[in-house]
Order: sequence, then C-alpha cells, then structure tokens
Amino acid sequence: MIADSIVRAWVATALATTLTAAACGASTHAGDPGIREDAATSDAPSEVPPDGLDGPAGDIPTDVASPGFVHRVLTFRLDEGLAGIATGDFETPSHEFEPLAVDSKYTNLLNLHMAAFLPPYRVPLWTWGPVVLYSDDLDVLVVSPMDHFHAAILKPEDGKVRLALQGDLQSVPAGYAQRYLVVEGRGIGATLTAWGDRLLQDRGRSRADRYADAGLSTLGYWTDNGAYYYYRTEEGRTFEETLLAVKAEADAIGIPYGHFQIDSWWYPKRPGSTPGANGGTIAWEPMDSVFPSGLPAFRAALGLPLVAHNRWYAPDTPYRERFQFVDGDGMAFPVDPAFFAELMANAKAWGIETYEQDWFSRQWWGVPWQRQAPDRGSEFVDHIASAAAAEGLTVQLCMAEAAQLLSALDHPNVTTIRTSIDYAPDLSKESYWPQFTTAGMVAWAVGVWPFKDNFQSAERAGLSEALVATLSGGIVGVSDGLGRTKPEVVMPTCRADGVVLKPDRPAFPVDRMFLPHRRPWTAATFSDRPGVGRWDYLAAYLIASEHEERTDADRLWAMFSTDTDLPVDLTFHFPETVEDWRVDLERDLGIRGRRVAWDWRARQARVVEGAFDLTPFLICTTSPTWCWRRSSTTGWRCWARPASS
Repeated sequence: MIADSIVRAWVATALATTLTAAACGASTHAGDPGIREDAATSDAPSEVPPDGLDGPAGDIPTDVASPGFVHRVLTFRLDEGLAGIATGDFETPSHEFEPLAVDSKYTNLLNLHMAAFLPPYRVPLWTWGPVVLYSDDLDVLVVSPMDHFHAAILKPEDGKVRLALQGDLQSVPAGYAQRYLVVEGRGIGATLTAWGDRLLQDRGRSRADRYADAGLSTLGYWTDNGAYYYYRTEEGRTFEETLLAVKAEADAIGIPYGHFQIDSWWYPKRPGSTPGANGGTIAWEPMDSVFPSGLPAFRAALGLPLVAHNRWYAPDTPYRERFQFVDGDGMAFPVDPAFFAELMANAKAWGIETYEQDWFSRQWWGVPWQRQAPDRGSEFVDHIASAAAAEGLTVQLCMAEAAQLLSALDHPNVTTIRTSIDYAPDLSKESYWPQFTTAGMVAWAVGVWPFKDNFQSAERAGLSEALVATLSGGIVGVSDGLGRTKPEVVMPTCRADGVVLKPDRPAFPVDRMFLPHRRPWTAATFSDRPGVGRWDYLAAYLIASEHEERTDADRLWAMFSTDTDLPVDLTFHFPETVEDWRVDLERDLGIRGRRVAWDWRARQARVVEGAFDLTPFLICTTSPTWCWRRSSTTGWRCWARPASS
C-alpha cells in the first residue's frame, strides 16, 4: 500500500480496569494406502483430561472479556517404532494418527504456511501448527504439536484435523511418543495466548522479557534488506566509515541509537547473481575491506553492542576441515555442537550481543538429511541457542518457519523472530502489516517477540512504520541514509536515552479482523501497571484493495510477496473499501464502562463508552504522540513525545 495506507492511533485509558483471570483447562498408518490398523494397537491416543491452570491464562487479558479456556493433551505412542516409511513427498504423510474430530460450528480457519516468516492463511494447508479454527461467534479451537516439531504436521479437513508425520521421515525410533495440544476458548488472540501459556508451562518457563537484550531494549540502526545501506556505502567510504558517520550524525541530531545491526555484507560469501543473493558463507568472520580496523575496533569506536547476521554455508567452507557438516542442495550444513561453540565465542569477543540466524527455511528444505529423522531440525535450533546461551548471547530467528519457532520453546534466549517479509520502502503495506500482526500473536504466545524488520523514517508511511514497530513490543530498527533520518518520526518510539517505549504485549488484530469486514485493519495492545492503571492502545490502518492510491507497483509487490497459488487476499480479510469506522470497546477490546480516549492526530481527549466512531482519515501528516497515561495523582501526562516538544 502507499503512504496513506495510513494509521490512526487512539489511546483508550481506563479510569479503573480490573484484570480478569482465565483458567486454562487442558490411528491409521499412511505409509501404505488402504492398510487398516487395529484400534487396539499402541497407536491409540492417551488423553489427559481437561484441567485448570493456576492463575491467569496469559500475562494479560486480550480481546474478549472474561475468557475461559480448557485444554487436552493427546499422546500417540509408537512403541515399536517405524522404519521405511518415507513417501517421497513431504505432504504425503508417512504415518497418520487418529484425526481430531471438531465441532461443526468451527467454519473459519487460520493456519501458518510452511514457509519463511510464518505467513498466515485462511485456507486449509498442511502446517506445522498451530491450526486455529473458529466460529462466527468467535468460539476458538487451537491445535498444535507439543514436541517433535519438525516431524509432526497437521491439516484441517472435512470436519476434522488430520494429525500426521511428514512424508520425508525415513523412520522413527521405538518408544516414540507424539503429543498434541488442543485448547478451546473465546477470542482468537485470547485463545492463542492460552495455548502459548500451556506450552510454556510444559517447559517450565515464561515469555522473554520485552527488555531482554539491547536489540529489544533500545532504538537500533539496521542494515538488512530494505535498508539504505544494504550492500551499499557512502561513496568513497567503507562500511566501517559509513556506519560511524551514521552514529556521529545521530548523536548530533539527538537520535539515541542503542545498538547497530550488521547484515550479510560483513563476512565472505561465494558469488551470487545480486549482492543480497550471494552464495553461502565461506567463513563467519569480518572482511578487511569492510572493517579495515577490525570488528572489535569498530565495535569500540561505535560504543554500542551489535546484532550480527549469518546465513547458510558454502559447500566448500573451510570449516569442514575441523567440524562435521552434511551436504545439502548447494550448501554445507553444520551438525557439530563444537562448531557453534566456536562461532559464539568469537561473537562474544567481537562485541556481538545477539546472533541473527537467517535462512532457516532454505536450510530446512535444502538439506534432506534434516527431514529424514524426527528431531534433526530442532537440533539445529538447539545447537545455535545453546552455544549462544553459554556465551550470554541472545538469538534472533529469521526466515524461520513455525517448526523452528516452536523448537525455540526450549530456549529462553531466543528472544526475537522476524514475522514479516523483507521490508521495501513505500510499497504494498497490505503485504506486511496484517500478516505481521497476525503471525506476531503466535510468536508472542510461545514466548518470542515479533520483529517487523527495519524501516526508513523518510518513506511516505514512515510514521505508520514506526508505530507498527513500536506497538509490536519488538525491535525498532531505523535504516535511513545520512541526511535522511527524521527525528520527528523516530523519537516518539523511545526515551531520550534510547530506551524503546513498549506495551505489555504485541498489538494483536482485534478478533473482528478475522471475519469479513469493511473496517481499517485494527490492532490493539495495552500497558498495565499495578496501583497506577491500565492504558489501551488502538491503531487502525487504512488498507483496502480498491483504495484510489493503491498503485500497480503495490499490486505487483503483493503478488510476488506471497506464494503464487496463495494470493495476499487469502492471508487476511482484505476489504475493497473501508466504510465502517466504528470501535466497540467491549467487543473489540474487552472494555466495559466509560473511558477517556486520546486522539493523537486531533490532540483531543474525549469520554467514550460502548461503541463510537473513529473519524475517517486519508493521509498521515502529523507526528504521533502514542502513549498517554492517567494517574489518579498526577492526571494526564505525556509518556512519549518528539525530542523537540
């Protein structure tokens, strides 16, 4: 979408809000078609009855007031294991368990495509999970594996959810047990949160803190695809000189960056067709032409921690001389824990705080060895995260699929994941914001903060991009070139010391976004402080397929940004026009009673109750002040404002 695929942000601030606690309760062989398996075999599931979880079903209430949840755990055991079961097609199951029958009221669905960045779709697909089924009244059923995330696949079909093992598996060991989690409740965001609570409880852990590392805590400068300095420097300067100039300019104009990201341009790779499409990594170490003074010296001169990118490895990487690798399609795949230990020790010595592993999806589909046994894909995540944890580093997953995300349940130092395709300035916001906020619900549910990718403040929708990033609770990564950064866009995201202002959880699409509508794409989140009060944040984005300023370039980008067989309008309800500007506090936000709403665009406060109208908007022209609070002792105060205010 174009610059006026615009945002209007409202802050509805509770005069008195009570948090509502929600309790969370809880085959056939397909390798040879036509085989009927005896119902008394060990393939029959054992079922854990519904029960109650102690405390609330999430850290926070979500879209629907007073939700209640129940859960079941289904366990299928293969006591004797299976051998010779590969079908030759990943989506033709090697083995199927008894399917899960579902109520006929669940006429709508949402599942994640088995592809990079977790794209959500409203059509039935084979998926890693979760599968989200819901009624027109927003009763919700969520189903996913609880373990063996690279072996188990699911598909909603004909009044049931098929539960299976993927078709490239060659065997499973004796004693194999596959668990599935089934959670039922009201509201999509609320039930996904309850689903994540149960998975996290199973692992004995909590969600990553929103200030877990420098990347999450501070305003950042990013150089990945879509950034001004992606495989590009200032004329006559090295990357080292260019980035130090960016830092100097930021200091001069009062932009308090707290970390820098260095993308794939900093280490040697095999040649490729374009700069960003180079071949695999030769060695994960800085090139002299990029950092003539060395990476530690650059880090010292910068004075800030680094987030550092890595990709797949070239078939002839010299690392193979010292560590174990297996062959893939045009790549070498590391399987030696000692290799990752060396990588992370180097990262620590160079001043890197977060290791960004990119191209998970390519490595999964490009290395058949990973798919031939149940847990090899999860072992890759484990090798990375465990080695990073040993050095006190955090991890970002990029171009990951849901299987890698779910595998991160075992690793609290996996703090962020990209849940949006690569950023492109000024283009096709319908390809980004709805999918990002939807997939972000799933990521946060299992403890990982979503990252929308970098943005350039100088682009036409710069204010909207900054708002999407800030309300996600994830990384806020600016990427303008010298002389282009707009402080009036950037500074409302953070304090003067660079600490990013964050809600308590990412902005979730309100539940009505998942039913046919003619509303702006609307997402909401909140901040809740015991003894002080609660603030609810509502953002609406004008995204419509027939908007008069939607360009041919937007349409073309939308076509190429999704699977050719799965167009963008299957990822979310994409209205032709936006005609309904109503907000219902109880239905959309779970808020009852009167509230004070602050309209940052008009800079006016008003009392609202029940349903009310947002004023229709076409273009974003002012700098937003997004976060306001009401204190019983101090009244209204601005929590985030441009530095010049």
